[in-house]
Amino acid sequence: MSENDITYLTNSIASELIPLIMEEVSCSRIEAMDKLYNSNTYRNLINPATGLYYQSTLYVFEYLKDELKRVNKFS
Repeated sequence: MSENDITYLTNSIASELIPLIMEEVSCSRIEAMDKLYNSNTYRNLINPATGLYYQSTLYVFEYLKDELKRVNKFS
């Protein structure tokens, strides 16, 4: 898989995660983006070695929710 393919997949997942975060915690788009882009989940998503970009958006969302609940950034 090329770097462009991986970038496309990670961007697609990230763009689908933003509305899910907004709905889950009733926050603005900017706040949802902040939660995502400052998370370990996002760092793993953009790291090709983890393969997280192969997973479904909902799988990554559950992974993100678990992370943010552990650090009290998600209700």
